[in-house]
Amino acid sequence: MSVISLAELLHGARKSKRTESELALARDLAVTIPVVEVDVATADVYAFVKARMETMGTRLDDLDILIASTAIRMGYTLVTHNLRHFERIDGLTVEDWTR
Repeated sequence: MSVISLAELLHGARKSKRTESELALARDLAVTIPVVEVDVATADVYAFVKARMETMGTRLDDLDILIASTAIRMGYTLVTHNLRHFERIDGLTVEDWTR
């Protein structure tokens, strides 16, 4: 899991009415699934993906591009319920495990 995804989960937990239990779930997930940091190689993939999307006239939130770039760099499949959102990124494999 990208450290960016973890940050988003923790942010959601902080806004929740069940803050403590949601924080515990996010932290437990971070122990179960290794957390991948953003590094120089990921930054390079991010720059390539963002520039390409801009050239194509496609916009995507920077944090989502960083999450996708982490998956691309690591050769991972990005698991998301928002396939339409991420399928626009060339070279990214996505799956929705809720289907």
